[in-house]
Order: sequence, then C-alpha cells, then structure tokens
Amino acid sequence: MSKIKTVRLGIVGMGGMGGEHASYVRQGKIRNCQLTAVCDVDPKRLEGVGEKVATFTDSSKLIRSGAVDAVLIATPHYDHTTVGVDALKNGLHVLVEKPISVHKADAERLVAAHKGKGQVFAAMFNQRTRGQYRKVKELIDKGELGELMRVTWIITAWFRTEY
Repeated sequence: MSKIKTVRLGIVGMGGMGGEHASYVRQGKIRNCQLTAVCDVDPKRLEGVGEKVATFTDSSKLIRSGAVDAVLIATPHYDHTTVGVDALKNGLHVLVEKPISVHKADAERLVAAHKGKGQVFAAMFNQRTRGQYRKVKELIDKGELGELMRVTWIITAWFRTEY
C-alpha cells in the first residue's frame, strides 16, 4: 500500500476567501495538505502567514517557484482564467473558486488547458450540498414548480462590498 503524499498548496488571492482557505489549511484541517506559498498583489495580505510559507505578489512567480504541487485560485473572478491556465500549463493541480471564469469562452480556454490524467482540475461549488439547495433541485427535478423559464436567487445573508 503506497503512502499518501502531502500536497504542497499555494493560494493565489489572499482576500476574504483565500484568507479563509489559508486559515483552515494552516490549522491542519485538511489532511495531507500543507500551505507552502501564498500570493496577493497587496503585500499587506501576505503578512502573518507563517515563516515556512513563501510569499509572492506575482502569481506567475509562485507558479514557477517549485514550492507548490497545487494552487487554489481565490482571486477576483476575471483573473481565474489567466492564473488557472498558467498553473495548468505548468503542470500544477488547480482548484478554482467559483465562478470558474466570467465568460464562457474563458471557461472553455481554462478547461482546455487541463492536461488530463494525473493532473487534478476542479472548481468550487461549496453550496450545492446544502439542504435548501438540494430541496430546490429535488422540486425542480420532480416538476413540482412547473416549467421554469428563469430563476433569480439572491443570498442576502452574505456581505458583498461594492468592490
């Protein structure tokens, strides 16, 4: 039986989501995962990440540093494609926050950069297993809401700045 390798993770984008991901990885809440690098264009967001964590203000330098096996992309949405394509083309595993990209063509470009077997590529859909969303999906699948023409769902409990 082979030993599971510890994944050396880099997080690109240390704002709200990236900072939260870094926090739980540093706390050891993700088995076989070690935070080894972080990146943000704002150097202040890189403070306090730990002595053994490399810091970068340029994602391309983190990607080429040799310090990571995988990156988690938590940048503003328009950067998901360019950072993701760069990481995939450089052989890294990639987990990208939602949305995968802002435009369909960008999403297709990002998916096309995935090299396949041996390279993990995934997008976050952290809400899909919550009870209320599963119930709505069940109602839709059973046809209980009739034929849907359009749906708008606004989550008002989440704080979103104008930025």
